[in-house]
Amino acid sequence: MWQVLQTTLKATYQRLFSQKKTLSWEVDLNQKVKDTTFVVIDTETTGLDLKKDEVLSVGAYKIRDLTLSFSERLHLYLKTDLIKAEESIKIHGITPDKLKQGLEKKEALLKLLEFIKGSVLVGYFLEFDIEMLKKHFQKELNLKVSFYGLDVLDLYPQKSLDRIPKLIELLEAYNLPKTYFHSALEDSYMTALLFLKLVYSYQNKKLKKLPLKII
Repeated sequence: MWQVLQTTLKATYQRLFSQKKTLSWEVDLNQKVKDTTFVVIDTETTGLDLKKDEVLSVGAYKIRDLTLSFSERLHLYLKTDLIKAEESIKIHGITPDKLKQGLEKKEALLKLLEFIKGSVLVGYFLEFDIEMLKKHFQKELNLKVSFYGLDVLDLYPQKSLDRIPKLIELLEAYNLPKTYFHSALEDSYMTALLFLKLVYSYQNKKLKKLPLKII
């Protein structure tokens, strides 16, 4: 059953990507921000090297009508060489068993594509997460992808500061709750709370008024 779904999804995405270089799904830049579907995403990786490191896990929450949907969330573990993951496991707390029981990369990536379609992606240092994922899309699915994305740092009113604030500092600045860090799902949850706080003033403006990027 999964093989049939995988073949169908891959054929669909191949057709989309062959038609246009930039994947915008069905995003309408003229719709209001409050009517837009956003997906807040975060990854945990084996390191920070875009060339040699890999994605270990992905966490994502969907936001509709500027409301966080707890029923629409995604948390994936990707099967990874445990030798590559050894050092990062100490930081993330991801156990070897979770990685052994994780999804094959192709399956995980197709599930992710299905979850985020039609959405604007949101994150903290979003470009890093997306570039890591794009590398896997290319290698595992032979797909070249790009998305409309929004970094919460670009909504932060004091972003001209000399030092880029950490996520925990932004949460504290807005009195937002903090949970366990270095979990992709938890980090995406906290980033979602921050995003909702920062984007509120844009709710009745057109989506194109946000500092979107094509990533």
